[in-house]
Amino acid sequence: MSERLTSEHILHCLEKTADIGGWQMELQTGKLYWTDKSKSMHGRSVDFEPDMDAIQHTFVPTFDIIVNDIRKSHENGYCRKVVVLLPNGQQKSMLVHGSVEKINGQEVIFGAFQDVSIGESKLKHARQQASLYHTTINSLVEGLVIIDSQGLMHTFNSAAEQIFGYSANEVLGQNVSMLMPEPHRSRHDGYIHHFETYGEAKIIGIGREVDGVRKNGEQFPMHLAVNPVMIGDENHYVGTIRDLSSEKNVANKLEWLSHYDEVTGLPNRTFLLNFLNRQTELVGMSIFAIDIDHFKRINLAHGYKEGNLTLARIGERLAMQFGERHFLSRDMADRFWMVVRDNGNQAASQVHELTQAIHECIEKPIEGESAIHHLTCCIGVLLLDGHQDGSSVISRAETALYEAKIKGTGRYCIYNAITSQKLLKEYGLEMSLRNALEQEKLECWLQPKVNTKLEMVSAEVLVRWRKEDGSIVPPDQFIGLAEKIGLIATLGRLVLRQSAKMLAKINRSHADFKLAVNVSPKELMETDFVDQLLACFRSAGANLHNLTLEVTEGTLISDIDEVNDIMQKLSLHGVELSIDDFGTGYSNLKRIQELAVSEIKVDKSFIQHCRPGEPDHELVKAMMMMAAAMDYKVVAEGIETLDMALNAFQLGADYLQGYYFGKPQPFDNFMVLLENFTPELEWQHR
Repeated sequence: MSERLTSEHILHCLEKTADIGGWQMELQTGKLYWTDKSKSMHGRSVDFEPDMDAIQHTFVPTFDIIVNDIRKSHENGYCRKVVVLLPNGQQKSMLVHGSVEKINGQEVIFGAFQDVSIGESKLKHARQQASLYHTTINSLVEGLVIIDSQGLMHTFNSAAEQIFGYSANEVLGQNVSMLMPEPHRSRHDGYIHHFETYGEAKIIGIGREVDGVRKNGEQFPMHLAVNPVMIGDENHYVGTIRDLSSEKNVANKLEWLSHYDEVTGLPNRTFLLNFLNRQTELVGMSIFAIDIDHFKRINLAHGYKEGNLTLARIGERLAMQFGERHFLSRDMADRFWMVVRDNGNQAASQVHELTQAIHECIEKPIEGESAIHHLTCCIGVLLLDGHQDGSSVISRAETALYEAKIKGTGRYCIYNAITSQKLLKEYGLEMSLRNALEQEKLECWLQPKVNTKLEMVSAEVLVRWRKEDGSIVPPDQFIGLAEKIGLIATLGRLVLRQSAKMLAKINRSHADFKLAVNVSPKELMETDFVDQLLACFRSAGANLHNLTLEVTEGTLISDIDEVNDIMQKLSLHGVELSIDDFGTGYSNLKRIQELAVSEIKVDKSFIQHCRPGEPDHELVKAMMMMAAAMDYKVVAEGIETLDMALNAFQLGADYLQGYYFGKPQPFDNFMVLLENFTPELEWQHR
């Protein structure tokens, strides 16, 4: 079909975004084009070539009536529910969308098919998708510019007007290069000539970020995708444009908050972890965990504003005295960190001198707005003698800090190396874990999640290990071990099998109830992961549309194309993707945006310190705003009190999870809770 519109953003990209199938009809010639998705929706093979005779009576009303109605609704667009007769004799309800555009004197219908046979329970969602398609096709979100082979603009929609500041009348018939900065403005016509002559281009068919120029001369970042279009015998090019200015501002703010402390401006815990993990050799270095004694009294007596001011001045002092030589960081609450880059032979006397200097720095009176504060601190010291991951370094330093605080205020303690007894204990735990996995002794418990109506709509699957004596081994004692010794995929397959069986049982009485299952990066990247998951859920008769996979941000370190390919395969079966512990790992927003993410889970470390006036409150607020802008649902984890729940909902959370609504519990106990779940009276009274 020579006059076929092949724009990926108008047809193929839109059908991915809104779950639709695209079609086009040239009214002058009567030629039809359906995308592969449209053919599949109508039960046709990819080789099927639609024409009026072939499809006329497969629609009720007939397709010619639909076309005539679209032509009559030229200005307002068209949407109608129809019945489609499939080749196998079955019927399907669809919405048919369409609008007429005139390009170079030719009338062309741009349309879409949307399957609405999913039932009235999802009609609202279908309408939202239809609205999304209608909005996009009319360019209310993205700019749409169509040019000819000379670069002259023939279409300039309302979104493009808003983006560039020009009216359509000002630019139609003008060269599109007026919207570009130099040197691209001068070279643009050459780009088109080179593409049409040699078929090579940097932008054709490939979306990427470029700079645009507004009417007032301001340059701004935008995402541009250009695709060739044949109208008649002439080449045209369709460009879709998205202004990235606001997205970049939000992303930059969130990226900064993800790595720096807003109160002191020092790197935060995430930055510290990354810094430690980047060090290939830690010999000759040491880390100091600094905790202010009884700091909460300042917040209680004078408020969080005074507390934050005091923390900021502590940060300034530490940076002034130690910042040029050593790495400084501020953790949550009143915890500071210092990594000493070169500590010579790390003699105890040298550590003592440095801790004394830190004590003296902290103990100098600090003048606040409400009072003069006299503070002391405890310090935990870890002497590093080889490569260790950042989490282990921090954990051991905190252990030393804990020992120092036990001794009293103004004290310090040096961490002792792991003893042989601890190594033997870990080895014994490994052997027990291998045996438990072989005999499938691990259990899957469920913790409820509620929506804004306080309805229990889903649960997270959490693995528990019950030993022969009936004692429960905490997950943090064996999951990390499973990762370390290469058993995490085996553990993951056990969890998937049990989850599939539980979901099938739950859905017999609660058809829409969902389960969320954690998947480690190593498990996800197993070559047979998708096949294993599909097989165990089919075997159990479980509905994959009610399955959500939770992955941590660490998964994004993997090959993004491979991860995306895996998730695309699973999404075809209805599986959704959630980013777990959001904000605590590698906050690569670009990679998250590239994945088919439907949900983010804000880590409990933020939620449980998310009180108005504290830095985490603004960070969580920024996370919620970003999620809303990207159409993600948000789960707030670690809800333990009514105030936490109310605060999370006020900030924009869609779902809550935590001990306030129920602790993780065995399946049978959970089913009793599910059948009898009602909101707390104290919540109702609010």
